[in-house]
Amino acid sequence: MSWIYEELNTEIKKLFDNKDGYLIPNFFSKKQFHKWSEILFVWMNPAGYPKTEENIKGFYVINGVIPENEINQIIESHEDFLDYKKYFWVFENNFWEWKYKKWNIIDLFVYRWTNQKDIELEIKKDNSIFFEQYSKIFIPLLEELNPKVVVFVNASASKFVKKMWYWNENQEIDFGNGYWKIPNKDSNWKRLPEKIIGKPVIFSWMLPWQRWLDVWTRELLKYSIEKIISER
Repeated sequence: MSWIYEELNTEIKKLFDNKDGYLIPNFFSKKQFHKWSEILFVWMNPAGYPKTEENIKGFYVINGVIPENEINQIIESHEDFLDYKKYFWVFENNFWEWKYKKWNIIDLFVYRWTNQKDIELEIKKDNSIFFEQYSKIFIPLLEELNPKVVVFVNASASKFVKKMWYWNENQEIDFGNGYWKIPNKDSNWKRLPEKIIGKPVIFSWMLPWQRWLDVWTRELLKYSIEKIISER
């Protein structure tokens, strides 16, 4: 496991230790990501749902401190615990025809929940855990993966990041190229890493499920992504 993922997992553990009743958060390992990926798709949060302790090896609800020596086991149960696979076919149908695996998928928050409206309410209540996760988890992960373009495929994630990054009215969309650029600083005047400043950002609606993009809008999204990659 790369040191950056160990460091991020340490931060996640600190954030969630003693958050009794919360679902175990998402942890990271190097094998979850493709090297040299050009696109990073960003969702809102990992889906999680109640399962028996036998099915998830007891890693369902936090009860006290998350044991350090069990994080690897939690990572191994990742696929069984997350409800991701039902979404993959959309990405495979629309982006898999490229010669290589050019994309990764992550979540803006590592907090697991199924009802997105609940998370939006938590954010509106200015729950500090989400802002901590944003600054301590998402940004270093984005820096490590270093894609050519970041595509937010979730309306709530898009709104949240727009508020954090593009709070200054002078930070306009690049209409000539059709995308936003990651700014120098966020709304708290925190300097963002040099490596990600200026990277193209596209905000979109969710690709799969009930209120997804129509086929023509998906084609336009594909064209925009390919154009960005070809120019960088």
